[in-house]
Amino acid sequence: MSYGRYYNGNPMTCLDITAHELTHGVTQFTSNLEYERESGAINEGISDIFAVCVENEYKTESEIWKMGEEIVTGGLRDLSNPVCKYYHGNGWVDTNQTPTYNNDYCGVHTNSGILGYWFYLLAHGGTGTNEAGYSYSVSPIGLDYAIQICYLTNAAFLNSNSNYRDARLFTLFAAQCLGYN
Repeated sequence: MSYGRYYNGNPMTCLDITAHELTHGVTQFTSNLEYERESGAINEGISDIFAVCVENEYKTESEIWKMGEEIVTGGLRDLSNPVCKYYHGNGWVDTNQTPTYNNDYCGVHTNSGILGYWFYLLAHGGTGTNEAGYSYSVSPIGLDYAIQICYLTNAAFLNSNSNYRDARLFTLFAAQCLGYN
């Protein structure tokens, strides 16, 4: 399997990237998130999240959070420590421009870190202080429960133009629908 992109002559076909790309197909036939701006970042984030869950079947938990680490030293993205973890915060790519290939359709791969980090905290837990100076402490619910919330959100509630505000509301609603508090 090859997706037309290569890194140092090697096709981008490791397990997590393959799962990531196949998840784009699922998203296309569920929420059909448009591949630009915030909806595109959510699309990328969902694909990264499912890639983590697939890799979890074959690797230890400490190894699953990086995307494409078998191909690129350090990985392409790290859901446990993304470039952009805070909405409109450090690393955020401006979405108020014309989406093009050259600006990664307004930062879909960078801004996806917000959803990836949300999933990491939900599944793994964590404490810290965000960029706005607010302290947080998240108790983990584990990958199995976290992925149910993510899948239901994508399959039943998101639509082609959903943004991060929608994702926040819909993930909370999905959690309620699944009986989580």
